[in-house]
Amino acid sequence: MKVVTGAQMVAIEQASEKAGVSTDVLMENAGLAFAECARDIVGAAGVRIVVLVGPGNNGSDGLVAARHLRRWGAEVICFLVAGRPAVDPKLDSAIEYGVQFVDCVPETVKTMLGSSDLIIDAILGTGRSRPLEGNVLEIMLSLAAARKEPTHPKLLALDLPTGLDADTGHVDHNAVPCDYTFVLGYHKLGLFKFPGTEHAGAIRVLDIGIPDGLNEDKAIQVEALDASWVACRLPVRQLDSHKGTFGHALVIAGSRNYVGAAYLASQACVRSGAGLTTLASPESVYPIVAAKSTEPINLPLSEDAEGMVESGSTQIIREGPRRYTQSSSGMWAWFVRGYGSLLGRPAV
Repeated sequence: MKVVTGAQMVAIEQASEKAGVSTDVLMENAGLAFAECARDIVGAAGVRIVVLVGPGNNGSDGLVAARHLRRWGAEVICFLVAGRPAVDPKLDSAIEYGVQFVDCVPETVKTMLGSSDLIIDAILGTGRSRPLEGNVLEIMLSLAAARKEPTHPKLLALDLPTGLDADTGHVDHNAVPCDYTFVLGYHKLGLFKFPGTEHAGAIRVLDIGIPDGLNEDKAIQVEALDASWVACRLPVRQLDSHKGTFGHALVIAGSRNYVGAAYLASQACVRSGAGLTTLASPESVYPIVAAKSTEPINLPLSEDAEGMVESGSTQIIREGPRRYTQSSSGMWAWFVRGYGSLLGRPAV
């Protein structure tokens, strides 16, 4: 999946408008998708939800989410953290559905936040990178205090947590860490950089209906690999396959002082899908690793006074290189000097 900067996301949204999917449609899609996620986490009927609404599109997405959550039976209270447009259809629609709007007084905000089941951060999105200040800062201080209450309401960020830079991952020192961040459309670069990654909590990308192909700009050069991307590229294993079907890997690793290297390397080889794995390790390492790991075949090698594999042990490997289709060595220099040129097999 593409990973974009704030400016690239704005360009994609503008291209979406030209392609026939308006900003209003994207907002409606975003608000609904986010509301469904919030409902999955805390439910809706009888749940008290506080929405912190910002001045821009992020706030509009929050108002759409508030409307749907109210429609599903939640008690929804909105605080307008900053001024909204004079003509504001999203706000008007939320009022029609019974969403409550309360004056943004610090003590009131703190009380309401502390008594809620869920807080939605829809204050600032990708377009803000300046330090938090003014009313936004006051709200964040109240939010931080509310999160320390025994009830500890869950905090969900819409697209980005307020105070997190979409590009750099920098987090304002007054920003409040989230439990979940539901990203709209595409991953934002700042969510893959510390401290942003940790601040955002659990991250999930929501499909908001952006037309396909709008992310093909050559300037977008960062992609995130996820489980689904990897899974569809793994070779298919036939039902009649067995351990002999998937090759025989040789791992040369470990020494008297680094027993864990042999264990971890051989286990990684097994987990990667090798049909058979042979672990060649010093004799002093063998009984320890063999007791801990049952999958690999063990090949104990003689060792020198320092507990390293003795150079003469290369002969054992030379005698049977055809047994192995892949090799991995934790002692690379020794491997190259001793028998690397003789193995004639792929090495990692």
